[in-house]
Amino acid sequence: MALHQTLAIYRSCCDLLGDALVVVMQMRRDVKHALGNKIIDACIELDLHVRAANIAHDKEPHLLHLLERLEVIELVLRLCRDRRWIAPGQYARLVDHTQSIGRQANGWRKAGAGAVTQPGLFA
Repeated sequence: MALHQTLAIYRSCCDLLGDALVVVMQMRRDVKHALGNKIIDACIELDLHVRAANIAHDKEPHLLHLLERLEVIELVLRLCRDRRWIAPGQYARLVDHTQSIGRQANGWRKAGAGAVTQPGLFA
């Protein structure tokens, strides 16, 4: 089992969090409080689910929770883009991250318990 910090999916989650923080900091105050916090909290939960999945024997529940959090992030981002609270380019960048994380998580699920034991497997 690799350290979770060395996994490509973990690095992708950290990249999403960093980019999401930049976007949220530029939101209007009321939107930042109502929706920005949800985005940031869900991004942080992704990192925790990656860690939990990496150490668990049964990774499936953790990866399913991770995918659920990704859906929440994408839903809130879509709402923010539709209401023009974030720019389309910012939305596209964040969704690229979420799609990459989703592909990696689904690949991990399909490959089974030992799939992500080497750093960079899904890079």
